[in-house]
Amino acid sequence: MNMFENSIQANERIIVNMEVKKNNKFNIGFQERIKIAKITGLGLIVISVTIIVTYFTTHGQFRSSIVGWVGTIFSVVVFAGPIKAVVDVFKTRNNTFVPIQLLGCLALNGLVWLAFGLASKDVVIVICNVVGFLVCLFQMIVWWAFRQPI
Repeated sequence: MNMFENSIQANERIIVNMEVKKNNKFNIGFQERIKIAKITGLGLIVISVTIIVTYFTTHGQFRSSIVGWVGTIFSVVVFAGPIKAVVDVFKTRNNTFVPIQLLGCLALNGLVWLAFGLASKDVVIVICNVVGFLVCLFQMIVWWAFRQPI
């Protein structure tokens, strides 16, 4: 379930990255929709293949560990989604490219999952969310460093 959620969040990141175009208008054309469909399809294929292969080839804790690490990879990719926006901030010295509300929600989400991972002593969840939170924190610091005076 977490991997499905991660694929949805990855698509949200793609949409947010494409959202900031000229004049800050939300404009998703046909090519962008195709890109979103391809990435969604790829994510669903990876999730499906992981579940099917581990179901027939592994058992118990090892199966759970493999699926957990694949989910961890997806989660880190989701947390790192706005990195392209951060690169744009460094190029333009303008922070309007960074979706700060999304980063705040992702950082909060990462902290809650980190607390759960620590409480349940699950190393996979802890590693994923420590990395994700640090990536979000870096992106938020970049946003703050290049904020525009009011």
